[in-house]
Amino acid sequence: MDWLFRIFYTVLSLGILMIALLPVIGIFRFLLRNYEKKYAIWGWRIFFLRSICPVALSSAFFLFTSVNRKYHLLLTNLGLTVKEKGGIMNSWRAVYQGAVSATETFKICSIIWAAGMVGIFLLAMIFNIKFRRELNKAELIGENIYEAAGLSVPVSRGIFRKKIYLPKGFQAKEIGWLLRHIETHRFEGVRSILVGFIMIVHWFNPVMWLYYNWWKSDLEMAADERTVSGEKEKIRNEYAQSILNFDKDLSGTKYKSKNEIFLFPGVIEGNIEKRANCMLYQKRSQKKDRLIARLLLSLTIIFLFLLTPMKMAWDGGTWGKGDTSAKTKTLLKRGDTTVVTRMGTTSPEGLERMIQLKMISGEEGRREYVGRFDLIMYDSVENKIASCKIENLFPEIEKGQHKFSKDLALCIKDYNGDGAKELVIGQQIEVPAIDSEMTKAPEKAKKGKTTDSETEVSQKIKQGEESDSKPSSELSGQEAETNYIAYVYAVVSIEDKALKTLATGITAIGRETVLGNSIYFENPDEINDIFLVPEREKTLYYVWNEKENTYEKQEMTEDMLKAHREGIELSQSGETNEHSLEDENGKEEILVSTKQDSTGNEAIDSVTIVPGSGSKRFDDIEGYYCDLLWVTNEKGEEEKNYAQLIYNGMRAQTFVVYDVARKSVYYKHEDGTKQLADVFKQYGEDITFQENGTVIYSLTVKEGDVLRINFAANADNGITVNGNYDYDVVKHTTSNLAFNRSGGETASPSPS
Repeated sequence: MDWLFRIFYTVLSLGILMIALLPVIGIFRFLLRNYEKKYAIWGWRIFFLRSICPVALSSAFFLFTSVNRKYHLLLTNLGLTVKEKGGIMNSWRAVYQGAVSATETFKICSIIWAAGMVGIFLLAMIFNIKFRRELNKAELIGENIYEAAGLSVPVSRGIFRKKIYLPKGFQAKEIGWLLRHIETHRFEGVRSILVGFIMIVHWFNPVMWLYYNWWKSDLEMAADERTVSGEKEKIRNEYAQSILNFDKDLSGTKYKSKNEIFLFPGVIEGNIEKRANCMLYQKRSQKKDRLIARLLLSLTIIFLFLLTPMKMAWDGGTWGKGDTSAKTKTLLKRGDTTVVTRMGTTSPEGLERMIQLKMISGEEGRREYVGRFDLIMYDSVENKIASCKIENLFPEIEKGQHKFSKDLALCIKDYNGDGAKELVIGQQIEVPAIDSEMTKAPEKAKKGKTTDSETEVSQKIKQGEESDSKPSSELSGQEAETNYIAYVYAVVSIEDKALKTLATGITAIGRETVLGNSIYFENPDEINDIFLVPEREKTLYYVWNEKENTYEKQEMTEDMLKAHREGIELSQSGETNEHSLEDENGKEEILVSTKQDSTGNEAIDSVTIVPGSGSKRFDDIEGYYCDLLWVTNEKGEEEKNYAQLIYNGMRAQTFVVYDVARKSVYYKHEDGTKQLADVFKQYGEDITFQENGTVIYSLTVKEGDVLRINFAANADNGITVNGNYDYDVVKHTTSNLAFNRSGGETASPSPS
């Protein structure tokens, strides 16, 4: 059933695009409100074509690069994975030519969509049959003209041979106007059926049904304009009155609804009053109006279909090039520089790019190049787009001493799932000692004369002699270290027009067969924003931090990986929560918005004071939501001008107080132990705290501008303290410290 998943994915992509185009279509219709409706009808033909044509999906977002990327990122998270190496902005052909895999949810949605189409089609057929039976009861009163008791508005039926059905009570003059009006509806039955099938495909999309109603309204008005085209104002007013008479709305009529029969091969008159008003007040179009309308239609076509192809043509295109991902060449001479290696890839927008590593100056050895290098990105016609100096990526290495192997192949892959591919590139360094701190940046490569033992070890590493001398189980600790080599790596993101450094100083220690100047990092199963780095027999985890836009090294267990995987699914599902406080009248005064992150906890997204008009938003809180409550005074009463947000920060459980009346931050307590250490130091206490020590703060009462702050913290030397102190927000002074201590050498209370 892959074909069903592919089609549903395409329809879903087009549906999301049509939702995004709602402001554009609304503005288009507004600008054409005083022009002839035939231009609006041409616009609707363009829009409906866009809703079923998957070609150049990015065209509408071309002018908004970030929106374009978010749109395609959304498509990648719909549930259908396309195994195509073209970035997130693959062409629609990739969906049908490459292999695909769908999630269970996506499969179920595809089946529901298909069942919905069948159901709507069958219902439409049932209503059409019932309506046709009602029309067959009509009485013939003229050539192909019938009078039907069950109608309130005129109906024309048929595509090539039309039959007109009138409600009872039509006069001869009204029939004359109606016949002229029906004549302008040539082939509208065919168009109605075609648009009806488009609506069946998009039956799940409410915005498409809004477009459908707008189209039906404009369709009738365009027919009215053609009916009295070229006539004087008196004739137009007469026709407007006749339109009002089209709706007999007799009691007992069965079909009073104006456009209720879906997929009907004809026209059912509707929107009577609005049409009459438009005819009464519409001005004759001038030549300049026609030119403006045609210009607007041309711009709409370019905007919806041609911007992306035009850009591709300008940038060199991506067609007819084949798969460039495996093209690697070495040692291409250009002037005074040497192209060490190059690799073809694609930008996030799907445009062809060539990444080259060039030696700017240096020496060529038998197996490697030594010198200064630049990483350069070109387009398909070899225009330079961006560059990055290797010495900026590896400050640990002395300038001019960077080394790259002659058989180097660049390894490019999207590690964080943002649609932009990343290049991993590295430099060999000395193997850090086992007891060294692995979190430190790698030491600079040693300069000058090496010892005999260092030379011997280096030769063994290069020649692989250690693998033949002894079994690994018999090697001593020092000899076992010669089995390892170390590299420091940088991760560079290949953007549309830039090479952006995401991370540096990533140290890997492993076997010579595993490491090199450019490698592919592995991802844990089903996790795309973490990659694994070897450290001897251990594995390091580098996790993508979207907020900081970099990778961070973290300790990860199997349970943590599982929680991270589940957290990604939660964050992709967009689960958000809101917490608020209200005043005495039930009016919302403060709103905290949270979103579940990779751990499943509620990460604070924003704080809004007085939501609605005149609100103020704060986005500076980093941490997990705990509670939101009004501040209490010394009498235990709530002060509803001050709201307290309690949250788990980066280093402590802490709080922030908002002044709701002034829409400002009244007091924000620290996220750490520095302020607490200063308080103890002020009172001459010999208790010290680690900067990242565990501490919990809470606000008990507010007396004027003085806050009573409780704390519980782990201090140095195994000491635990808990107590409180007063802080004057206006004077910025601390007083009345009182605490108990336990652990360490003594355990005693300390008075203030």
